[in-house]
Amino acid sequence: MTADFWTSALRAGENGLLAETADGALPVKPAPSCLVLPLPGDTALLHGQGAQAVILAILARAPGQGTTLAPTDGETLSLRARSIALEASERLTARAPLGEFDLARATLRSATALLLAGTATLAASLLRGAAQRIEQSAEHIVTLAGRRTTRVRGEDMLDAGSSLSTVETLSLSRSGGSTIMTARQDLRVDAERIGLG
Repeated sequence: MTADFWTSALRAGENGLLAETADGALPVKPAPSCLVLPLPGDTALLHGQGAQAVILAILARAPGQGTTLAPTDGETLSLRARSIALEASERLTARAPLGEFDLARATLRSATALLLAGTATLAASLLRGAAQRIEQSAEHIVTLAGRRTTRVRGEDMLDAGSSLSTVETLSLSRSGGSTIMTARQDLRVDAERIGLG
């Protein structure tokens, strides 16, 4: 290798990372091709002379420190391939103020799925707020809401083994031609005043 190439351990300086040379400490920054974010203590392959050198590659890192991919300008990082796989043995985390997924088809397989959102909007050809048909199958569903409004234009059916409703205030209005209540044994209505007519 020529004198322009050397390896050095990186250390933190007042304005960024420094590398040791024969003439003393020299400021260094990653080359555009070095996507691994350098850390103090890394051993790096460097190139350059004069006031500043560039980090071409990170050759060694202390055990226990993670690796972060970041472009040198700190702007955008794009991956382009026919197929991309992300695999994590313990945890996969994605954080961003804005997330966009443009997919022709999406499949999510999960033993447990949890969605926490201040506002959630789902718009897809298969699942919409005004969908033709939505099917859900679950052992147990718990829904907690401050207020809920349900409007059904056509037919609304409930087929359950048993149904229990506990309501503090009930206002029931039926405008259909007929209302049928059928009970196998007892039909009970308790109130101070009941009006039928």
